[in-house]
Amino acid sequence: MTSLPHCFPSLPKSRMTKINNIRAIGVISDTHIPGRADTLPDKITQVFMSVDIIIHCGDIVSNEVLFELGVIAPIYAVRGNMDSSEIMEPAKRILEINGKYVLCISHGSGPKNGLKERVLKQFSSLNPYMILYGHSHIADYSEHNGIYLFNPGSATNGADKNTAGILRVTSMGIKPEIIEI
Repeated sequence: MTSLPHCFPSLPKSRMTKINNIRAIGVISDTHIPGRADTLPDKITQVFMSVDIIIHCGDIVSNEVLFELGVIAPIYAVRGNMDSSEIMEPAKRILEINGKYVLCISHGSGPKNGLKERVLKQFSSLNPYMILYGHSHIADYSEHNGIYLFNPGSATNGADKNTAGILRVTSMGIKPEIIEI
């Protein structure tokens, strides 16, 4: 197994990682490479070219995906249910963005029905600004009792279409965008 470059922060899952000077975040999930796709779509590089960091919400399957994305921007990833022990990422991450927004990241698990409720339960005691998750392969943005939920869908094996996301960070909030790729 090859070691991951410096752009892959490896912190205990219980610690919050603080990141400043962030204006745009690329969000991707369920790449399943190899297996369900051979490579990342070419459009990913174009879409993520202006982001400051990239978050991968799990089901990476191969570290090559992280290496490829890491050329674009630093990666913060979580392990998904289809990831082997080769993927040395935590099951969840907590990021503090610009000293203001707490983002919680988990792949999610179980059936699609009730997925949002399960990821909310996992992090609700932290009162995050937003929870990022994957697993369903369906892009979604919603709000539940003041907590925003964002699922970028699948970049290579979407239920309806292949998608990824961009989060635009301002002093007034975080504006999500789902992008067909």
